[in-house]
Amino acid sequence: FSPIEIIGSTNLIILLEDEIFADFFNTFLSLPVFGQTPFYTVENSQWSLWPEIPHDLIAKYKGLLTWLEKYRLPFFCKANLCFHYILCQEFISFIKSPEGAKMMRWQKADQWLLEKCIGGVRGMWRFYTYLKGSAGEELVDFWILVEKILSIDEMDLEVRNHYLSLLFVLKATHLQESSRVVTLCNMNIKALLNLSIWHPNQSTTRREILSHMQKVALFKLQSYWLPNFYTHAKTVMAKEESCQALMQEYETRLYSICYTHEGGLPLNMNIKKAHQPQKHYSSRKIKRKMWHLIDCGSWSLEMDTNPDTNTVPPPELDSQDKVVIQKPFPKEASSKDRIISSPEKDVLYARKSNVKKKAKSHLHMEGLFETAFSTHLRTVTPIINYSSHVTIKKAVKQNLSLGYTHWALCADACAGSPFRDHLKKLNLKVEIQLLDLWQDLHHFLSVLMSNRKTGKAIFRHMLGNRICELYLNEQIGPCLPLKSQTIEGLKEMLPSGDVNPWIPRTQKEICKILSPWYTEFLDEEDYWFLVFTVGGTLS
Repeated sequence: FSPIEIIGSTNLIILLEDEIFADFFNTFLSLPVFGQTPFYTVENSQWSLWPEIPHDLIAKYKGLLTWLEKYRLPFFCKANLCFHYILCQEFISFIKSPEGAKMMRWQKADQWLLEKCIGGVRGMWRFYTYLKGSAGEELVDFWILVEKILSIDEMDLEVRNHYLSLLFVLKATHLQESSRVVTLCNMNIKALLNLSIWHPNQSTTRREILSHMQKVALFKLQSYWLPNFYTHAKTVMAKEESCQALMQEYETRLYSICYTHEGGLPLNMNIKKAHQPQKHYSSRKIKRKMWHLIDCGSWSLEMDTNPDTNTVPPPELDSQDKVVIQKPFPKEASSKDRIISSPEKDVLYARKSNVKKKAKSHLHMEGLFETAFSTHLRTVTPIINYSSHVTIKKAVKQNLSLGYTHWALCADACAGSPFRDHLKKLNLKVEIQLLDLWQDLHHFLSVLMSNRKTGKAIFRHMLGNRICELYLNEQIGPCLPLKSQTIEGLKEMLPSGDVNPWIPRTQKEICKILSPWYTEFLDEEDYWFLVFTVGGTLS
């Protein structure tokens, strides 16, 4: 069985014994595409719900676990975070292994400290930051991409386009003669590139070659980049005042025998009781309220809000012994003759001109994570400060809305595509194509911002041409319900592989079309969450 299959078939209560898994799973659960975003605290085996359920209802943790196994874990297994968790586990296994310790001449204290440095989401983030711009970064990207490819059954027609997309990216980035991955793995890739995509025997050969290259890439990371990162981390922590307690414990472990307590099953798992006296549960309304109450100053952006939004308080439910849950009725599954409500009431706009006036310096993502989201990340590992390479100005330059629909579409692919799965169940083929186009354009922007300095313009050209071929070619399928001017603008400028003002305009149009369906998705999420967690009575 593959690591993905093992995770997907394991009881969640067993998976949560692993603190590192809990950290990755918590991060996944907090992605903004979801309605309910629970958070698990390992220390006291307690779940915190957001939004909280009405205070007069009793949430059952067993029902919550069942709901998570049905509506979250399958999507986690398809998410990027899961593949990074698997890579993290590979590093931890190497660190703890006698072979790794012997090869690297690590003592028990070194193994303990390195696991502290790299274990969890923040630990892997530190490691990736250290690798930035090096061959090690390419090896990590290659390993993750190959792991995704190997986890797919290429003979499954439903995932054929996704499989082809991953192969396309692999060939365009890492399977080039000038690629550092090819050089470090010491492979002749001509035979690999000539293999047929769908021939069963050749598919097996491709899997074997890619699996071998992946193992070589992993060994290079474990035997060279990981020890170098550890040396760098120790040097930085020795100078950092806030890390002195950790380094003191490291010194103690270095010269003594320490026994660690292995965790067991969280037998006393519970759900934290609600403190807010709310009487109605709606993740959609909470999301809308949250985005309207965001501290504008912390983003150095001026927000335009609609004064009519959320002025009427939600109706209160009558006090009952059991909650009555109204199952949402699906909208008519037709892409034509629908009245689409404008999403301007749900979104906030970032004014680019105001950024120049208010921002004294670029707002770095590193600082944002440390201040705003630190409570949702592991705090048992030391913080290593680096100069940030990714700043929020990249997002601001696109002049995109900051509404929850926009961020939900951003997060959907990262979260294993739960919203896309919802559209698929409703057989909304046009809406699925619009969502795929939105996310491919989002990926194009990220590639544009990340490799403009590296000179890899040919990859951007290939991506632009591929998007035009898949979504804007009327010979392949029907024309998408976008403005003709927008479609023509994309066709004209995407193949250039450069900055394109039509991309944010296209994404805004798609947001308007998909916003009602995302609202329905949140309502259905709320319905099933309450059914499993509270055991309410259906009406």
